[in-house]
Amino acid sequence: MPCFDEPALRATFNVTLGHHKRYQSFSNMPMLRMRPNYDLRDYVWCNYEITPPMPTYLLAYSVNEFKCTRSRTTKGKLVTFRTCQMGGPPNSTLYVSNLSPKLLEYFSNLFDSPFPLEKIDQLVMRDQTSGMENWGLVLYGFSTLTTHKPIEYDYYNRIAHIVGHELAHMWFGNLVTVAWWSDFWLKEGFASYFSILGVDYLHPDWNHNNREFGLLKQIAYYLDGQHNVSLSHKVGKTSLEQLMENNELVYFKSIFIIRKMHAMLGDKAFYQGLRSYLTQYGYGSTHKDELWIQLQRANDHWGSLPKGFKVKTIMDSWTLQHGYPILTVFRSMDGKCVTVTQKHFFVNSNRSEAWWIPLSYTTELEQNFNDTRPSIWIKGEPSINIHFNELKDKWIIFDIQSYGYFRINYDNQNWHLLAKALRQNHHIFHELNRVQLVSDALFLHHQNLLDQDVLHHLLSYLVQERSYAVWRPYIAELETHRKELVVAGLVAAQLLLVHN
Repeated sequence: MPCFDEPALRATFNVTLGHHKRYQSFSNMPMLRMRPNYDLRDYVWCNYEITPPMPTYLLAYSVNEFKCTRSRTTKGKLVTFRTCQMGGPPNSTLYVSNLSPKLLEYFSNLFDSPFPLEKIDQLVMRDQTSGMENWGLVLYGFSTLTTHKPIEYDYYNRIAHIVGHELAHMWFGNLVTVAWWSDFWLKEGFASYFSILGVDYLHPDWNHNNREFGLLKQIAYYLDGQHNVSLSHKVGKTSLEQLMENNELVYFKSIFIIRKMHAMLGDKAFYQGLRSYLTQYGYGSTHKDELWIQLQRANDHWGSLPKGFKVKTIMDSWTLQHGYPILTVFRSMDGKCVTVTQKHFFVNSNRSEAWWIPLSYTTELEQNFNDTRPSIWIKGEPSINIHFNELKDKWIIFDIQSYGYFRINYDNQNWHLLAKALRQNHHIFHELNRVQLVSDALFLHHQNLLDQDVLHHLLSYLVQERSYAVWRPYIAELETHRKELVVAGLVAAQLLLVHN
């Protein structure tokens, strides 16, 4: 279809589909009427309601013989669902059919914004490799969305996360669209972040937040150290093709930039700002600066940030720079002063960017892992000093519940104190902080920034650890070494053959 395929351009669409009467058809909107095609025997015309203004990439239609299961919301506005596929095991889409209305209700309530359409059809396509959030007609890949196994966490978690991601797009991406692909993260990051929150809300017994945030952050760190790209671009236009080369980084990193933003603003300012953003720019397109304006207004109302702090200044340091910082923590001999320095990390790079970093911490004296509010800020400066009355021979840990997006290296004494405390009772540390400690220690050792004896002392507590999220970085490390050993063995075998 000839069109201007740019996200900022919207139009309404009046869809009419013609097909054989043995088939059924779907489009973004509910069907208005079906009438005979008098020019072709056994063919029909199907007219659909006019769509709301939307970008061309969200237009969709399908003619098929799929079998459908039906469901509906039970709270708030009535929205009907049809979840359909061609063949497959009986009831293989039943979980998706039951889950979807609950997720839609959760998002509608969270954003204080009812879903604007009357229905959502969900088609499971055999030639679809991932999800696509067409307004009112969501497409999923067959291999990613059908269930035919006994209940397994990983299997159902993956399905729930994909469905949550596409349904969150109904607001972030569909109701409000990015003005250009350079702010692609605005829709993908929020969809991914709220998908995790939504699944955790519906399945609190899964420990979903800790597992997903713990695992995905390690992926984001790895990609961010390899790709010379920021979430947003300061000038010029970036083609969608160029952006998609780094789409994995955009998906994963943006989750944690948003999570950090949520933590520093708090629930009230964060959600008030987002609701104003969706209301102000609904059926339109935005740049990131429009989001900063709404969040700043909410912050000014609730007083979340220190006086004079600007959301734009803080967030631009995270969205316009590539890579991430490594914080190094040194304690004075008497334990009364802690110096925290930041340094940019990127593979084979000596760049000197600096970030605005909100820091929370607790010590062996308080052991408070519930208060995640920033207690001190690094305001784009190379280092800061924090003064204590007495911290000698007591551990300190920064970034409570790992809300930040940075790695942390401590002095050897503090690493050993943390390792000792973990061996004595690792449950006093929040699960995500244990993930952070294990992951950072392994990474820092690879970068020759942490002594091997310190690493071994820290990891020795893992014999007591029962959290998969904490074990995951160590398992990944073992996998890396296994592959290296296989490669080394092949090289040795080749050399032996050549020698003989």
